[in-house]
Amino acid sequence: MQSLFFRKTVWLLLCIFVPSLLVAQKSVISGSVTDITGQGMPGVSIVESGTTNGTISDFDGNFSISVSASGKLIFLLLVTIPKKFRLMEVRAV
Repeated sequence: MQSLFFRKTVWLLLCIFVPSLLVAQKSVISGSVTDITGQGMPGVSIVESGTTNGTISDFDGNFSISVSASGKLIFLLLVTIPKKFRLMEVRAV
C-alpha cells in the first residue's frame, strides 16, 4: 500500500515539475564586443530579439545575458557624429 502511494506521489511530482523545467530552459551567454582592431567597445546594447531582455557591454566590451534556448541576440551601437557649428551671435546675459 505504501509503495503504491509512494509511486503515485513521485509520478505526480514529476508531472508537475518536469514540464516547468523544460519550458524555463535558459542559457547564459557571455562574451566581448570588439572593433576590427580588437579594442573592447563599451556601451553596446545587447537585446534578445522579441523581448525586453537586454544588457549593455561594460568599459572593456564584456557582457553577460541570460536568454531562452532559441533566442537570438541583437547588438546595437548608437554613434553620434560630432559636428561643428559656427556661432553667429553671442549675447551677454
